[in-house]
Amino acid sequence: MRPVTAFLLINLVAFALYPFVAASPRIEEYRPREFQPGQEAAGSVAVFKYLLWMTAALVALKLIRFRLVWLIDLSVFLTGYIFGSLFRAGLPLGLLLLYLRKRKEVRWFNLSSAGTIVAFALLLAKFVTPKAAMLLLALLSIYDVVGVLWLPYIKFLWLETGKIDPKWFEAVALVFDEGMVGAGDFTLPLLFSLSFGLAGLASVPLLAAGFWLNQLLARRLGAFPGIPFQAFFAYLFYIALA
Repeated sequence: MRPVTAFLLINLVAFALYPFVAASPRIEEYRPREFQPGQEAAGSVAVFKYLLWMTAALVALKLIRFRLVWLIDLSVFLTGYIFGSLFRAGLPLGLLLLYLRKRKEVRWFNLSSAGTIVAFALLLAKFVTPKAAMLLLALLSIYDVVGVLWLPYIKFLWLETGKIDPKWFEAVALVFDEGMVGAGDFTLPLLFSLSFGLAGLASVPLLAAGFWLNQLLARRLGAFPGIPFQAFFAYLFYIALA
């Protein structure tokens, strides 16, 4: 499977599940305090600040040789657990995503990562407005550029090409013959599209074009910050509907 095909499939699955998540009577219980009604843009700024602090902490942990994979494994389990709890299947889904991930076989690892991406985006989509999602994409574009160029320890948003490296299985990412695509390249555009509700499905082809362009550049450069191009194509859709 090609990366852009996976991008489209992840979006289609997420939009297919979106009505069930939005209609869940329990969804409001999961509203982050940063995304209270009317304060969503401020919430995006708060999330960006949290990410900066988390990055600093993760770099410090990496320097003392702490195995970050333990924290990432925990985040995968918790994402599945919280999402599954909407449908009273939290523990089974969390354990399933973790089990598939730890098999360290490409197809099962990719399935775990894709499930984690869809679950995470759907959990937030109900509470993020298009304006907040656009702001978050813009802020994380800066983070992505800095992370790829100057922070080689952090690979959450990386797009990297080359032969399969066992270390890729420590991240939340999808692995292809062409290389690894970090979770952020899928999650952030998906969250942006979902912030429009079902109408956001119309943005998927445009964002897929940006994703494909990222792939071309990554093949030439070895590693490339994918979020800025996604943000640019997202902005085209945003101003078209503004």
